[in-house]
Amino acid sequence: MNQLATIKIWITLSVLLSTLGTAHLAAAENEEQKSLSTAGYLSERPKDQRRNPETLTENRSPSGKLLKKNRLSSNTPQSSPQCCDFWVFEATTELFDDFDGDGYYTYLRVNFDVDTYYSEADIYANLYLARSDEPWTLYYETDVFTVFDTSGSDDYEVETELVSGYPPGYYDVLIEVYDAYTGELVISYGPAESAALSLLPVESVSYDTVVPVRVIVSDGHGGGGTLSLAAIFLLLVAGWARTRIVH
Repeated sequence: MNQLATIKIWITLSVLLSTLGTAHLAAAENEEQKSLSTAGYLSERPKDQRRNPETLTENRSPSGKLLKKNRLSSNTPQSSPQCCDFWVFEATTELFDDFDGDGYYTYLRVNFDVDTYYSEADIYANLYLARSDEPWTLYYETDVFTVFDTSGSDDYEVETELVSGYPPGYYDVLIEVYDAYTGELVISYGPAESAALSLLPVESVSYDTVVPVRVIVSDGHGGGGTLSLAAIFLLLVAGWARTRIVH
C-alpha cells in the first residue's frame, strides 16, 4: 500500500473516531437519569471491597420517573445530633471508577450511621443527588433496616453506579431517614450537616469516555513517527471498548 493511501486511511479513522465521540456526547446530553444501586450493613461487606456487583439493581419511583424535590426543603426537619428520637452520628462517602482520567467518578458509596433514642427501630432512607443549582433527584430508596440505639456496628451503606443522565459536575448528597411504621420523615442529613456529602466530583458512565486518539501523520521526511494500520485499529478498539453506551 503506498504512502498516500495509508495517509488517507489514517485520516478517515481519525475523523470517524472524532465523529463517534461528538455524537456520543451529544446523545448523553439528552439522557434520562438512571443508576444502579445495592445496599446493606457495612458489616456485611468484606473489608476493602465493594458490595457484590450482581446485587446492583435499577430503582425508580412508582411513576416511572425519578422524583425531584425543591432544594430549599433539603434541611427540613432541621436536626442536630442528639436532639431528637433519631439522628445521624456520621456519614462518609467514597468514589470509584474514573476510566477516562478527567477527575469525575462514576461509582459512589455513601455510608451513614443512624442512632436512635430507642433500643431498636426499623427505618428506611431516601438518597438524593443534586448539583448546587438544581433540585434534588431521588436515586435510591433503601429497604427497611434496623438500627440499635447508639450502636457502632449498624452502619448502613448504599453503593451506586451512575449509568446515564449525570453530566460531569460537583454533586451534593442528601439522606432522608423515615420511620418504617409511620412513614414519617424523622431526620434529614445533607451537605449542611457534613462536608463529606458536598461537592462530590461525579458523572455517569455515559460521560466516562476515552478521549479520541489524534493521529499525527508523518510526511516521510522526518519530524515524527508513523503508526501502522494494525496499531491504529488496536487503539480504536481499545479506546471504544471502554465506552459503554446505555440505551
